[in-house]
Amino acid sequence: EVVGDGGLSLSPDDEERWKQEIIRLLKDDSAREEYGKKGRARSEAFSWEKTASGIIFDLKSLEPILPLKLRGS
Repeated sequence: EVVGDGGLSLSPDDEERWKQEIIRLLKDDSAREEYGKKGRARSEAFSWEKTASGIIFDLKSLEPILPLKLRGS
């Protein structure tokens, strides 16, 4: 899961739970601050450079099985 411990993962269909968590976070400064810290730390694991590198690596691993026409030959 992308969120990790840096946020909440709630069912989109559970309106009551969303309501409870929003109210809790509005009232609980320390919980908001903790989620903020953990969320920022978690976000450091992701970048466009890492994503692009991963995609390029995956695509290169497919090259041996691609037809010659798709390899640019």
